[in-house]
Amino acid sequence: MCLLYCFAENGQVQLRDGTMKQMKDLKVGDEVLTVNKHNEITYDVVYGFLHREVSTTAPFLEIHLENGQRLTLTEKHMLYKSGDGDDATVVPAYKLSPGDSVFVVSGPSMEIQKVSSINETEKTGIFAPVTFNGNIVVDGVLASCYAEHDIMANQKLAHIALAPLRLKSEIRINKKKENNRNGVNKYCEFLAKRAYPVYKTVHAAA
Repeated sequence: MCLLYCFAENGQVQLRDGTMKQMKDLKVGDEVLTVNKHNEITYDVVYGFLHREVSTTAPFLEIHLENGQRLTLTEKHMLYKSGDGDDATVVPAYKLSPGDSVFVVSGPSMEIQKVSSINETEKTGIFAPVTFNGNIVVDGVLASCYAEHDIMANQKLAHIALAPLRLKSEIRINKKKENNRNGVNKYCEFLAKRAYPVYKTVHAAA
């Protein structure tokens, strides 16, 4: 759910004052453009990074849209795919194909754009900022803050799993210093290395 599932360092987000900021410069406490569970375009606080590595090289997918926009993210990072009408599903990037549609935020409105092509690339710098509502708009495209990972394979489960991290981030006085560090978030490491193996054991015995 948290390991190497990120955005590229040059991915851009919009701050509340309208300025654009690259992932590599994003800090805990920044308020970024997002879309909440009521489909309202709003701003939300970045309360931490699930993964942040400024010098790590990793494989990415470049999602090219028909309007010329492009989003770069790792293959299991999730984003919003348009279905019939206004319906949306949250899928990992590797499940997108040319002809599928995603949501882009343009000014005060949200619209649908088709994927024109997808190609593999490699970039240095991986960043997974997380907001309190679990969504983020990167390079104008609506994406999740989470990724597909075994039992945490959808937006709802991932958001529930990280509830303790959100609570901790709200009450920790030194949260900015802690969450701007490089590496994998310690709570994510606990989920991946301790909690998930326990789940698999219990589930297999049931």
